[in-house]
Parts: sequence; C-alpha cells; structure tokens
Amino acid sequence: LFETFLNATMRGEALGQYFTPRSIVLLGTLMADLQVSDQHIDKVLDASCGTGGFLIEALTIMRNIVRNNNSLSRDSKEKLIERISNESIFGIDAASEPNIARIARINMYLHGDGGSHIYYGDGLQKSIEVDKSDDRLIQRETQDMKENIIFNNFDVVLTNPPFSMWYEKENEAQLKILDEYELFRVKGTTETRNRLRGSALFIERYYNLLRPGGKLISVIDETVLSSGQYSFLRDFIRERFIIKAIISL
Repeated sequence: LFETFLNATMRGEALGQYFTPRSIVLLGTLMADLQVSDQHIDKVLDASCGTGGFLIEALTIMRNIVRNNNSLSRDSKEKLIERISNESIFGIDAASEPNIARIARINMYLHGDGGSHIYYGDGLQKSIEVDKSDDRLIQRETQDMKENIIFNNFDVVLTNPPFSMWYEKENEAQLKILDEYELFRVKGTTETRNRLRGSALFIERYYNLLRPGGKLISVIDETVLSSGQYSFLRDFIRERFIIKAIISL
C-alpha cells in the first residue's frame, strides 16, 4: 500500500525515478543468494534505493533464512535478526523534494526496521565530506555514511539506477563527481567525455564498493547494453565482472 499509493508528484521525475515492480525486486533478490550465518552476514547496498524495495526484500529473505534455521536457538535467532537489521542493510537516495530517503526509512520501519543506514545523498559521490554548515543531525548522518560507504565493504548490490539522470562536464558540481571516475576518461587518450549517464557511473561505483567476489544485480537500460556509443562501458564490465546472466524483459 505504502508504495502503490505514492502519487506521481512524489516520484522525483527530474531524476527519472520510478519504483521497481515487486516481481522484479523479488527475482533480483532471490538471484543474489543472500548468505546469513553465525560466521557471516552479507552486507547489502542499494545506492539509488528509492523507497527501499530491494532492501526490504533482502531484509525479509535474510530474516526468513534465520527463522528457518533449526540449528539455531531462539536467542541466537533474535541476535542474528538484530544484526541483519542494524548492520547489514544500506541505502542512499538523492531525491530531495520529497526526501525519498526519509520515506524509505519509514517504509523499512513498517516492514520491521533495517532503516538505520538509509542516507540522503548522492550515491555516486566518492569523496563524502561532512558540511559543517548543515544541522547536527545531517552532519551525523553524513559522517555515518562516510564511515560505511567505503571501498570493498559490500557483498551484494541490488539496484535499479535512474536511467535519465546525466552528469555533465559543464556543471561544476557534477564535474567534481565525474573527475573521480575512470569512465569519464577516454581510454588511451588525455581526453574526457562531455557527459555520462548516472546509470553508467553507478557500475564503476559498485565495482569499487563491492568486495572481491561480491555480486551486482542491477537493472540496466538497453542503451548501455546495445548502442555503439556505450561500447567502452561494455568493455569495462567485461574486464571487471564475471557476467552470470542477462535477463531481457
């Protein structure tokens, strides 16, 4: 109900944002084969999380794995579920009007929590800095994001990045972000690209944030997969990832 009745005025259309159908969310999350045990709990990230659909599904599946593990005592199950909720689920969203990250937190809470590491911010920003002019609550949240959204820190990324969001060289704030990306540079030259899709940049971002052997399950737009102008991105994917499946819808 919560997601179904968020009307169009709340969907940050400038970001090309919409909410992933539940069936796709379930398919992607089951493909991730999430791991939970006394020894290891997968850390899950969605850096363009919207209202938290993928994260809620991951939370639900991981809790069910624990509940169905008959080798664990009741006390062990409760402790593991608490660790999943408080230490394993991470999300970021950049939409500000309304603040979708806040809506995601409420959504997580309604589904049994896991919202303590849902951040408002640009998931593509590699150098996260605390702005002293922000109020204390935002400073604390940014500091927490800086400490947790770090290289090689995640086991699984489940995501549907916004397709119509562009980062342009001529925009000073966006150039600062572009400058941190290998994909911004034209390989074998000193040139840089004039602009890049946010969805393309997210692939490099997730490559950096995932641990070796980590999994990326992402919705990818057809332009990236088939157009001539994105052959450089397909080369990047082939060089750095083992492609297990491409599911066409």
